[in-house]
Amino acid sequence: MNNIPKIYLHDLRFKTPEEFEKWCINHNYPNIWPFPKKTWKTIKKRRIAQIADEKLAERKYNPLLQQIDWYHVDEKIKKDFEDLFIYLNNVRTKFIKDKDYVSGLKIIIQLRDEWVRDPKTWKPNSHNMHKQFSSFLAHVFCKYPAPVFLEKAFYQGCNNRIDYCHWFIELGSGVSVKKIVSSFTKKQAYFWLNTPEKYTIPNSFFYALVMARGGTEKLFETLVQTRIYYFFDNEFKTSVVDFFVRHTMFDYDQISSIIDYIAFRKEESEHFTLKGRSALSLLEKSSTWHQHIRHEKRKTLGCNHWEPTRYKQHTESRGKAPNNITYSIRELLTVKDLIKEGRALRHCVASYAHSCRKRMCSIWSFHKVSGCEETKLITIEVHKDGQIGQMQGRAQRTIHRWELEIIRNWVNANDLKSVRKLD
Repeated sequence: MNNIPKIYLHDLRFKTPEEFEKWCINHNYPNIWPFPKKTWKTIKKRRIAQIADEKLAERKYNPLLQQIDWYHVDEKIKKDFEDLFIYLNNVRTKFIKDKDYVSGLKIIIQLRDEWVRDPKTWKPNSHNMHKQFSSFLAHVFCKYPAPVFLEKAFYQGCNNRIDYCHWFIELGSGVSVKKIVSSFTKKQAYFWLNTPEKYTIPNSFFYALVMARGGTEKLFETLVQTRIYYFFDNEFKTSVVDFFVRHTMFDYDQISSIIDYIAFRKEESEHFTLKGRSALSLLEKSSTWHQHIRHEKRKTLGCNHWEPTRYKQHTESRGKAPNNITYSIRELLTVKDLIKEGRALRHCVASYAHSCRKRMCSIWSFHKVSGCEETKLITIEVHKDGQIGQMQGRAQRTIHRWELEIIRNWVNANDLKSVRKLD
C-alpha cells in the first residue's frame, strides 16, 4: 500500500498510506494496490459517505452555524444550507470560516430558484477567501459577468439588501442596466457597472453620477463626505457636481466649506442656484459666511443653545471589569459643544449651529470614556426626518466595524433610518 499515489490519499482525506491500509482492513477490503476498478469505486463511494456523516455530526457544534438566525425559515432551506455547508467544507472552502460569508450563504440558499448551476459542482480555484466567494457566486447565479461591487449585498448588511442581490442575479443573467435603474444615462450605466469594489453599493449611484458628468474619483471621494450626498435633491446635486467639474483647478480642501455655505443658502431659499456663479465669487462668499459664523459663535459662546430632540442618548460598555470601556452617543445642544467637537475631530461641524437652532437637524457625539478620560470618536448628523446624514471621525478617517455596530444599536433603539451600511 506504500505505492498508492498521494492524490488518492488526499481525495479520501487520509494523511498516510498506513492510515488508509488500516481503514481498508477495518472495512473488509483487500490490503493490495492497485484495487480492481469496481472495488476502488466502492471504496471511494463509502469513504465519501463516511466523511459526509462525520461533517454532519460536527455541524451542530460549528459556532458559525449557531449564529445563523433561523427564525421563520423553512426546515428544507435549513437542511439544504447544512448540506451545502458540508459540501463546501469537504472541498476545503475557506470562506465558510467567516460569519459574513456564511450569512451570505443563507441568502444564496433562499434564492435557490434563481440558480443557473448546481453549487455542488463548484470547486475553489484560489486560496483567497474573497476570491473563492466571488467565484462561487458567479458559478451559482451568472451566465455573464456581473458587477463585483454588487457582491457585497450577499455578505455586507445594508438597506435594500435583497433587492441588490436580485440586481446582481439579473445582471448576471444578461438583463440591461436600464431595466434595473431606468433613470441612468448611458454614461451613468457604464460607470455604475464599473464601480470600484472599494465603494459601497449606496455610494455607487453617486459615483456613477460624478464620473458621468466628467469628474474624477478624487472629486467623488471628497463630495461623498459632505452634506451634498444627503442634503440636496438629485437635480440640484447634479448642478453642484457640474460646478466643481467645470472648475478643474480647485482646492479640494475647500469643497466641504463651500458645500456647507451652499446648504445654508439652499435652506434660506429653495430658489438658490449656482447658475452664473464663478468659483472665486463662491469661495469669497463662503469665506465671509464662515467668518460671520465664527464671529456669531464668539458672541454667543456658552449661552446659545437649543432644546433636545426626541431621540435618546445611548451608552454601551465593552470589555471585562475593571478594564471595561464605556461608549456613549449624546446630542450636542450648544454652540460651545459644537466648537469643541469640531476642534477635537478637525472638521467644520460648528457650521451646523444655524441648522440645529432651526430644528433642521441634530448633531450627536460618539465618544468613549475610560476611567476619567473622555475621547471623541465620531460626529453624527441626524436630519429632522430621522435620517442619518454624515458620520465623520477625526480628519475623515475610516469608521471601524465595531463603531458601526454601536451606532447601529443606537439607530435601532431610536427607530432612526440610514442609507449607508451599519454592519
